[in-house]
Amino acid sequence: MLGTTSVGTDRTFSRQYPDSFAPRYTGVAALADGDQPSGNEHDRVGRERLLAKIADYLGVAPLTAKTPGAVQGESILLVPGDTLDRSQHDAALDTTPVLGGIVPAVFVGTKAITHPLVDAAADRPTLWSDMMADMIGDAALSGYTAFSRDDAARAGRLLLANGSVRIKDVCGKAGLGQSVVHDETMLDAALALEDPETLAHHGIVLEANLTDVVTYSVGSVQLGDDSISYWGSQNLTTDHHGREVYGGSDLCVVRGDLDALAALDLPPSLVRAIECAAMFDHAAHCAYPTVKLTRRNYDVIEGTDHMGTRRIGVLEQSWRVGGASGAEIAAFEALRAEPHTHSVRCSTVEVYDLITPPTGAIVYYHGTDPVVGAMTKYAVRLA
Repeated sequence: MLGTTSVGTDRTFSRQYPDSFAPRYTGVAALADGDQPSGNEHDRVGRERLLAKIADYLGVAPLTAKTPGAVQGESILLVPGDTLDRSQHDAALDTTPVLGGIVPAVFVGTKAITHPLVDAAADRPTLWSDMMADMIGDAALSGYTAFSRDDAARAGRLLLANGSVRIKDVCGKAGLGQSVVHDETMLDAALALEDPETLAHHGIVLEANLTDVVTYSVGSVQLGDDSISYWGSQNLTTDHHGREVYGGSDLCVVRGDLDALAALDLPPSLVRAIECAAMFDHAAHCAYPTVKLTRRNYDVIEGTDHMGTRRIGVLEQSWRVGGASGAEIAAFEALRAEPHTHSVRCSTVEVYDLITPPTGAIVYYHGTDPVVGAMTKYAVRLA
């Protein structure tokens, strides 16, 4: 269960650091990593504008991209585009301020840690912890993670006994990289497309498929010595290929860490969604104690299973700046501007078309991406 820590009566931000150790930055920079793809134009432009907003909030300058070694000892806040794998970077990460997450191995930052392995004999990467799934319990859906075709096939057959199965690329974003299978023939055909080396390195997730679903976002962000937490819902939109993809998030934001959400008067389904996110968060810190997280976002699904029962469980974590980050920064700004305001509502919107954003919106992209096509992305305060 969540704790009952409440927001202070002075309505100030909760302090995540002692005052004498509160972060004081000299600049904000993206991560320079030549081994990582630069992404689509709308992603690059959106990130540049997000970094500018973060720098403005902290009262420092946005800088050119840096490596962890280049910012060591300089109090520069590094904002990577993905969760950082400590094993792929030097020891500078141990003392580098990061907005996002640092994990001990690449799989720890993906959907892979949401579910257990199919059995004790299953293949697993170094550093895999069985503790994670044990601690999560029913805060996640029924499912398995596999690091080989054989293990995935066994896991899929177990799940098919209780209905259709969703197969998910653990690195997939915006709802892509997923398929649903209804029988063993479909399962085997889907798994035959998986590359064995990729499976061994990243893994694959198989879980119970739900229908009539809604996806909640539960998150917490530390920026400097300020923190916010929120619950919200995700919206879907249609891209230029006719696929349903991420279309933005509507957030209800309060001051403080995840416990601050417990003080809100919410419907039972939302209370449970927040509990599930908090259980996942706690389990991750226990199972992988070297994780360093300053931006946490958990996708929690509510839907109907094969028996007609409504289920709620964590789908995945996002320990990096993401689709909701524009709304998060808008909330930081609003709460700073209005010291006596307890909560605010902010949204991000992504539309695969050229539209006119509402008055007061912060536009993150408005143009025609050479790869994706026409797109408009913005953040706006709703209340």
